[in-house]
Amino acid sequence: MTTALRGKTGVFHRPDSPGERCPAAGVSACFGSAEENKLSVILFGTISIVAGGVGQAAFRYEKLKGLLAYLAMQPQMPLSRTFLAGLFWPELSADAGRQNLRQALFLLRSVLGDDVIESSRQTVRFVPGRRVGVDALFLEQAARGFAECTGCAGLPSCACSPEVALQGYRGPFAEGLTLPDCPEFERWLVARRESLHRCAVDFMARYVDWRSSQGAFQDALQWAMRYVDLEPWDEEGLQRLMRLYAQTGNSAAGLVHYQRFEKELLAELGIRPSVEIRALADVLRSGESCRPEIEPVDDRRVAPVAAERRQVTVVFCELSPNCEPEHEDMGGMFAARRDEFVRHLVQAGGRVVHNHGLSVLAYFGFPKTWEGAALSAANASFSAQRAVSDADLQCTVAIHTGMVTVGEGLEDGLCGHVSAAAMALAYAVPPGQIVVSDATLPQLRGAFVHEPQVPAGSPGRRHLPAHRLLRPRAGGRVAKRAGEPARTPRLVGRQGELLHLLGWWREARRGQGRLVQIVGEAGVGKTFLVGALRRRLAGSDAALLPLIAHRDQRTMPLGPVRHWLARRLPVRPTSGQAVTVARLRRLLRAVPASDGDLDDLARWLHDAPDSANDATHIVELLAALLGQVARQHPLLLTLDDVEFADAETLRLLDQLVATPGLPLLVVVTGRRTFGGRSPAVSLPLAPLAFPLDRELAESFLDSGRGGLPEWAEKVLGCCEGNPLFIEEFLVMGLRNGGRLQSASRQLIPSSLRDLMMARLDGLGVAKGVVQYASILGREFSLSHLAGLCGLTVGEIASYLEPLVEDGIFDVLPGEEEEDPRLVFCQNLLREAANQSLPRLVREALEARAAALLAPEIPAVTKVLPQDLSTAA
Repeated sequence: MTTALRGKTGVFHRPDSPGERCPAAGVSACFGSAEENKLSVILFGTISIVAGGVGQAAFRYEKLKGLLAYLAMQPQMPLSRTFLAGLFWPELSADAGRQNLRQALFLLRSVLGDDVIESSRQTVRFVPGRRVGVDALFLEQAARGFAECTGCAGLPSCACSPEVALQGYRGPFAEGLTLPDCPEFERWLVARRESLHRCAVDFMARYVDWRSSQGAFQDALQWAMRYVDLEPWDEEGLQRLMRLYAQTGNSAAGLVHYQRFEKELLAELGIRPSVEIRALADVLRSGESCRPEIEPVDDRRVAPVAAERRQVTVVFCELSPNCEPEHEDMGGMFAARRDEFVRHLVQAGGRVVHNHGLSVLAYFGFPKTWEGAALSAANASFSAQRAVSDADLQCTVAIHTGMVTVGEGLEDGLCGHVSAAAMALAYAVPPGQIVVSDATLPQLRGAFVHEPQVPAGSPGRRHLPAHRLLRPRAGGRVAKRAGEPARTPRLVGRQGELLHLLGWWREARRGQGRLVQIVGEAGVGKTFLVGALRRRLAGSDAALLPLIAHRDQRTMPLGPVRHWLARRLPVRPTSGQAVTVARLRRLLRAVPASDGDLDDLARWLHDAPDSANDATHIVELLAALLGQVARQHPLLLTLDDVEFADAETLRLLDQLVATPGLPLLVVVTGRRTFGGRSPAVSLPLAPLAFPLDRELAESFLDSGRGGLPEWAEKVLGCCEGNPLFIEEFLVMGLRNGGRLQSASRQLIPSSLRDLMMARLDGLGVAKGVVQYASILGREFSLSHLAGLCGLTVGEIASYLEPLVEDGIFDVLPGEEEEDPRLVFCQNLLREAANQSLPRLVREALEARAAALLAPEIPAVTKVLPQDLSTAA
């Protein structure tokens, strides 16, 4: 029973009893005070207003909630009355909309006061202060302060606030609020909700790590459990929880959480947990001490970078019915299809941040980047759309890639233009299409047939150029790019390696099968060399089996083989098992295979193995069938990106190579040698030396004797002989009319940003060292790097040893041991690390570097202090 606070309006209501506590009472202290008239605006969970923990007002009018949330999240910013009226009442005339806005502002002032809602004839402004606080703003401020202070020993400025601020995250921002007749506000709401959720969980993860480093494991444990509740599919969060349970002597509880996660993952997504978390579970089962893995990084650490720029690919899906379904069927119909779409995205590595009503929003390449994130997004969207679309329902998907800033409360990050652009693109094209922006298309590497799509939207609104994806291109990625003339690829500088492979193939034909590993950095030409070998053998009596290990299939048993068979047969969810058996029989027509074997293979293609015994049976069955193929036709089996291969695929390769007398050559590519049981021959690939890199550029541009243009000569200088880098920079130069630089920064092709950022993300805590070192230039001294990082030379040296081993830095020969000089092995990686820093952060670090280097800079340059940062 409630009584009206403003009885005539019926807009607000409050508890009858003045002592009745508001559900949000436990968090009001985080931005409240001892003053009785202190008001707290609660935006997490159900929107309400409380004072001293006692509920003062709730809202019955949805647009009033939306207006309060919009104003409160943009404090001190004057907002146009015309804009606000159009945002919340787009269907009304301008005068009617402004009249409704005046009434809504009057109602808000009646609770918050005239000093909080300030307005003029043209603008409205929300002014929080000592008398009014906003929980969402407080969380952002606390997260930013904690990120800036985690480098200090005791966190004196913010140690009292993290838990209080995190307690304020009671639920999603403006939970339950939806205004379907206000599309622009809906887009803002979805983006703001996701950014605040990301801010809260990232803040929580940092706080758990910090409390663990202080030895407060019980305190950290409760927040690790809360993190897992909020992010149930995040394996890193679950590993953090399992390690904390082990630290507190309760490994059994950690195993319970793991087993529940494993069961739900298999039931919902049909995949197994990663190798890393399964290994951690085995350690907990064995009762062995896992303290070295659990122990946090000690306090001699590099001060964290406050924010970071990175490339993210956003997928936005909107479901729409082709007919008017019965009301009672709406929930089940849309929820089931939406969840199926989500399953495809998660299985491909996407991070779903909005999954509500008729829409889904997901990120690829965040919070950690991987090479080919945009391609994974497109492949997952294509398979998901086919799975959920039918005569009753259409699925529209928009994919956009852009640079975002993460950290510092995400003000300019994931709540910004990239997500909004993807959503606007989806609403501007006809239903049922998959469209990608101009920024995403080059990263798909020709893997899809596409056509230009002209978005149509509201008059005066500018939309991104778009392309409609029609179907996957047969054979996967191709060498040419959209809008570029076809070029015949040439094998430059790898003839000696190709001769080695052909020699081993001749030995394999005589029954001397072997395993060859082609090892080299990303883009150095491993896949192209394998393709050249296959092209040389095409048309002979050789049987070719090209497999690719995809990142998003690492937990799928025999994923590369399964993927290849599914494309060759093809295997679809609608195909019955009998149809698949018939197709398998045609594919294996020359191989004696029993009906039972074919039935087992067909069952495996439709359903993943239920147990380890089933997987072992399929491995043995495939080994036997491939052995029969090799005895009839010498077999070349290639596997790209072996580092992403699952354990069962590696076991299949070992079993084939170990079979005596089998005419078989297995060639795998990877960035480092993998530990198979079978002895292997390693074939390392190095970058192309001069003049081979020039020859590659001339063949790509078909320049002949005319030589290379000046801009192409610059490409060779920054790519350092990496064939992929040369090709991508040349493509970018052709598109930009030979322009390789912006006004102040060297550009990096978007197709290479994911690769570079994935290399940096893989460095863990040492990534900060590389970012700091990028400020000092290509070559720097150890003492200067230590000074910039705020550490002693001895402390920074412990970070550098693994970076030198990993090929990030090299120590210049002949330098003194006390203060050696180091150099970036790859200048493009230095440039990527430098560009990952936001402008303000980079300028602050450049100023610190200039102060360090000032004593060593010649006196003539000191006349121009504005050039010191450039000199640094």
